[in-house]
Amino acid sequence: MPSASRTSKYRTYTIQEKRKALVLALNIDTKPAADFLNYPRRTVQDWIRQSDAIFDFKGAQTSKTLKGQGRREEVVPFAHGLLTFMKDIRRDEEPLCTTMMLEYIKTNHRCWFNNYVTGKKSIVSADNAIMRLLLRFSKRRFTPSTIYNVDETAIYFDTPAKHIWAEKGLNGSAKVNYAEKHSTRLTAVMTIRADGKMLPILFIMKGKPGGTIEMDELPNYLQVQGHIYCVQENGWMDSRVSEIYSKELLKF
Repeated sequence: MPSASRTSKYRTYTIQEKRKALVLALNIDTKPAADFLNYPRRTVQDWIRQSDAIFDFKGAQTSKTLKGQGRREEVVPFAHGLLTFMKDIRRDEEPLCTTMMLEYIKTNHRCWFNNYVTGKKSIVSADNAIMRLLLRFSKRRFTPSTIYNVDETAIYFDTPAKHIWAEKGLNGSAKVNYAEKHSTRLTAVMTIRADGKMLPILFIMKGKPGGTIEMDELPNYLQVQGHIYCVQENGWMDSRVSEIYSKELLKF
């Protein structure tokens, strides 16, 4: 007697059901949400990994697939709050970086963060995923006039002579009164905005903060073509100069 074939019925869910489950998981975590809705926990975890596409879906909420939507954009359910945080930072003329956005999410939306990184291959993979999300979010929320590309380069001048000519046979003819063994160095920080506008150059001079160069010489430089000058012991960028850069150069 032939045995009857067994078929398993695979349940499908609409976009509306998926969104409801995601919102619930955001508030009470994955397992409680899955238990409350009587959905498989693994299914809800899969939706969390696809949450950006599910929330960004433009078709009917009764649809059960994401097909035909083209390239998806990353969406976070607390986008308005994150954007307000970003604007507040820049309004205070503080430097905004991706790690600050990540700290905001961890502090205010820890449950969402935990669900987002669930199922990633490793901690490194999870960090890379959330960083890419925040970079794409930032790119969409800022105009070209608020995006900066910065490069710094060293400039050497007053380079000492490599060879000195002297009269042959004359004792002491190669002696000089004064000679620098090393060339003088400064750093030029050049910035251009995404809209094509070149900003004033930041020149970092070698000198002691609060010393003669900073107090007596730099005030005379500030009027030259609107560029910005500061000093640092080695003539390069450090945390102190970075703060000056953020508060002065980025005002333009």
